[in-house]
This record gives sequence, structure tokens and C-alpha cells, in this order.
Amino acid sequence: INYYNSDRGLPGPVILFAPPSEGSRIWNRELFIQAGYERIWKNGLHLLLNTKLSKNYLHYLNPVFLNIDGKLDQHFTQREAYQSAALAYTITANWEVSYSVDASINDLNTQYNVRPATSFPFPTRFTLLNVLASNLTLGKLHLQGSLLNTNTVESVKVGQPAPNRNIYSPTLMASIQPFETPNFQLRGFYKSIFRNLTFNDLYYDPVINPNLKPEFTKEFDLGTTYTKGLNGFFNYITLTLDAYYNDITNKIVFTPYNQYNSSVQNAGKVDVKGLDAGLKTQVNIADKWKGSLVVNYTFQQVINVTDPTSSIYLNQLPYTPKNTLAINAGIDHNHLGIYYNQVFSSQRYYTNDNISDDNLPGYTVSDASLVYRFLTRRTPLMASFEVNNLFNKRYDVIQSYPMPGRSYRITLQITI
Repeated sequence: INYYNSDRGLPGPVILFAPPSEGSRIWNRELFIQAGYERIWKNGLHLLLNTKLSKNYLHYLNPVFLNIDGKLDQHFTQREAYQSAALAYTITANWEVSYSVDASINDLNTQYNVRPATSFPFPTRFTLLNVLASNLTLGKLHLQGSLLNTNTVESVKVGQPAPNRNIYSPTLMASIQPFETPNFQLRGFYKSIFRNLTFNDLYYDPVINPNLKPEFTKEFDLGTTYTKGLNGFFNYITLTLDAYYNDITNKIVFTPYNQYNSSVQNAGKVDVKGLDAGLKTQVNIADKWKGSLVVNYTFQQVINVTDPTSSIYLNQLPYTPKNTLAINAGIDHNHLGIYYNQVFSSQRYYTNDNISDDNLPGYTVSDASLVYRFLTRRTPLMASFEVNNLFNKRYDVIQSYPMPGRSYRITLQITI
């Protein structure tokens, strides 16, 4: 059971020679209940059931919105009932097949909106997902394949509903251990991904885009992993490297203009070329003292290839940095842990034009945390103290909206 209640302010943009705007506010109340059941029989049959019920309430107030009322006051309630069932069977020691089905029903209601109440569509969507999958191991070669069928049926009380969908999405994955030792592995996969429009995409903005289309992606990946166990100062070292290419049709692009609303558009054709590299290791610092280090680097070129005659052809998509580096380091001693996180992001553009005037500079942000784990009457407890934006760095993720400075968070977790 999870409950979340939040009431917070959303500051307006920081603009030279303009008076500060009146702050907007947003209220969230979210509740969900979920349960799972799993059973494995001796004959190799494996059953997994999951159920979830959720209700999310959102209230957004912008007191100076430029409409006939002079404000934007929105109340949304979204409900979902979800049921999943998966059945797997081990045919032989190296071959397993499975079938799973997910069914969900969502609806969205509103009390007040910038549009007349009679014009809100009040949508209800039924989604059915069917997946047939198989795992096969042939010596040092491991193969996986699946076929996902997505069915959606949508109805509305007002206007035209989104079209019903019946989409098939295959996935093929392979990994191989080319040498006798398992230290080095090669892998690759192909995925066909269907990204349907959510209620947030279609109905939450004050200006609705009726021409928004779902997104289709063909993803190709080649990667390798090298792991080596060590006995000295280093306990182990793991290196990963992946190169990937995505061919995207009707990519859904969010261009935010404040922390609540975004402009949602389709970019007709988008090419993504990326590279992910990772390093993970653990060291013995002293008696009962251990250190850990995780480094991840991402290069991503996300360019618009819709129209060769357009001025934005081959331009990087807005708010997409080409280079990102994350470093996580920690020291553990018995029940105590001290951790440090550093994120580096390169410059990016906040429009499709990719000109210097629309450039957002790169930034680096540091976080630190102190974690203590202990037992109280055999009950595990975890207490943590976090400092986010440790050095109070000024930076923007969205143009004209500076991110918060230094902040603190205390967490207590009890496992019963």
C-alpha cells in the first residue's frame, strides 16, 4: 500500500527586466494498492500473478494564466485497475517458454478546466497486452525472443476517441560467451517498440494537440561485458560497452515551458545513435572498510531527419545533451555507508534551431548521503541523511527555470 500527498509551489520563469510572475501551485494525492502471488511446481510450471488498483488526484493552479478567466484551475482524477498473469514452462533444462497477459482499464475525470466542462472528453481506455516468449540456451549461446501484441480500445463521453490499436512488437536477443572463461560476453538485440499516447499526452495540457500520433521505434544494440574477480586491493572489476541505433517514427517530443505544462509534438523521423560505457568495481580499503565506484558515460546523437529541405534537418532535438557522465563513489564500514554522486551534462539547445542564442550551458551537480543500517529487536531499520546539490550550484534544465539550490532529506525505512 502506497500513499503520497504533496502541496508545493511552482515558481515562474526568471526573465531579465520582467517582474516576478505569481507562483503556480500543484497538489498531488496518489494512492495505490498492489499484491502478487507466485508458485513454482515440481514439473517446471511457473505462475506469477500481479494486481494493482490506483487513484491519482492532481490539482494545478496558475493564477495569472492568459485566458478569459485570467487563471488556469485544473482538477484531474485518474483511476486504474490492472491485472497481470504470467505462466512459464520449462520444456527441457535449457529451454523455457512463457505466455503472459496484462489487462488494465483507465479513466480520467475533471471537475474544472479552462474549457467548458461539457467539452472535456472524460476518456476510458481498455488495454490488453499479450506476450509469447521463449528462452533457449545452446552451450555458450543464449537466445531470447518474444512477440508482444498490444490492443487498446478507447471511448469518450464527448468528441472523438483516440483510434483503437492492434500492434505486434517482436524482440530478438542473443548473448554468447566466445571463450572458455565466462569473463567476457558479447550480446545484441533487436526491439520493435510501440509507445502509445497516454492520458497525460492527450488531455493534461491547456492546449490539446488532436493530431498527436503514437510512436514507433526500431532499436538495434551491440554490446559487451567483461568481469574479472580479483583477490588483492580490488575485489572485482566489471566493464560494459554498448553501441545502439534507434529508428523512430513520430517521436513524441516534450518541450517544457514550465514545471507542469509542456508542448507535445511529433517529430516525423528521428535517428538516435548512442554509446554507453560503464565501469564498476569494489576495493578493500582497510579491515572492514570497503569502497565502491560506479562510472557511467553516455553519448547520444538525437537528430531530426524528417525533411531534408527543412532548416532543422539533422539538428539535435531540444533538451537533449550529447554527453552525460555519472560517477557514484561510496565507503562502507559495518552498518555505516557514505556515498557521493556527481553528474556532468553537456550543453544542449532548448529549440529545434540549434543556434547559439538558444543554447543552455552544461552543468555539473553533486549529491552526498550518509546511510546507517541496524537491527532493533530483529527488525531491520535504515536511516539516511541526504544533501542534494551539495555545492548549491546554479543551473537550468528548462530554459529560464533555475533548479533548486542545496536541499536536505531525511529517510527512515523499517522492514517488518
